[in-house]
Amino acid sequence: MEIKGRVWDAMRGQMSYDITDLLVAIKNQQACDASGNKIFFPQLATGMEDAQGKTIYEGDICDGEYAGSSVGIYRNAIRWSETEHGFSFAGSPLWCWDYLKVVGNIYENPELLKSLS
Repeated sequence: MEIKGRVWDAMRGQMSYDITDLLVAIKNQQACDASGNKIFFPQLATGMEDAQGKTIYEGDICDGEYAGSSVGIYRNAIRWSETEHGFSFAGSPLWCWDYLKVVGNIYENPELLKSLS
């Protein structure tokens, strides 16, 4: 089983998909800059792909829908859920969604979530 992940480096303002960077980030995830702000934000792959075959990671912002919903398309971020013991989207386990499409992530595209507030 391959572990896939990425890390947001707040100091550089960029995402890295290098496994070595991910392991360093996990080891140092409490590392802070001089102002006390976290530097590294590791995110693991969910093990699922979106409708276009793109790997879905924790922190991705997706559009999604599931059968039987009268709401239509939901937009939310992928998060780890302690209550679900796995990744969730819009408060429901990832596996129950019929359609997910990655449209960005919470670090590079935070404006995509502002419309939800």
